[in-house]
Amino acid sequence: MRSIITLILVTITALALVWTDAEAKRFGGGRSFGMQRSTSNFSRAQPSAMGQSATNPLRRFLGPMMGLAAGAMLASLFMGNGLGTAFLSWIVVAAVVFLIIGLVRRLRNPNASQPLQHLNLNNQNTQTTQQREAQQEHWFGQRQGVSSLPSNFDSEAFIREAKAIFIRLQAAYDQKNTNDLRQFTAPQVFAEIQLQLQERGNEPNYTEVISLEAHVLDVNTEQQMTIHGNTTLITASVQFTGKIREAENAMPENLNETWNLQKESNDANWLVAGIQQN
Repeated sequence: MRSIITLILVTITALALVWTDAEAKRFGGGRSFGMQRSTSNFSRAQPSAMGQSATNPLRRFLGPMMGLAAGAMLASLFMGNGLGTAFLSWIVVAAVVFLIIGLVRRLRNPNASQPLQHLNLNNQNTQTTQQREAQQEHWFGQRQGVSSLPSNFDSEAFIREAKAIFIRLQAAYDQKNTNDLRQFTAPQVFAEIQLQLQERGNEPNYTEVISLEAHVLDVNTEQQMTIHGNTTLITASVQFTGKIREAENAMPENLNETWNLQKESNDANWLVAGIQQN
């Protein structure tokens, strides 16, 4: 009887830890939204090993599984059962917990098992953006865009600023600091973040940036004619790679995202206009 009660308690504890880990997410929730740009023409540098390899889901379960195994061995020894039948019972329970964890992960992130649907969604976002641009050209005139790294563009300063924005937004997302979130995001991105915060409710959120690298993929300048006159809109795409932890006791995960930042030539602040998962 004591063995059964101990099995139940350890199982509930492991599931609670994994459920909490599934709730915690970085800024943006690991989703693609907002402005989506085609990266086919970007002169993308080779991503580092930490950003290139896909996240191994087994690493997410390693901690709870090791805890279950250690608990099984100790409980079996203390109860005088050695490593016989009681240990086999623990192995069965551990396998059941592993399957439940996998089901929870799949329900929490259904897009992970449906890459084709995710691709179709990105294509729809791209088409929507193209239609919006066509409408803007119809009302405001033809926009002339130049896509490259301008000679007067300070890549090092931009990368430093982009990293600072990335880290600051992670903290603001954890703390629900809407002032910071509004200051560094475009309206459509801020609206999405507000929805994510509402979905999170009062659950705490933890994000730790362990390592962060940034690479400028493309800088685009567009001359736009608006009701206020001619303006220059600058769009810069930066790829972030590195390691990030989304729960205090969780294993570090690989990060590989492209952020599209925008600002007008007379504005000093870059705004996050969209996030793309690579």
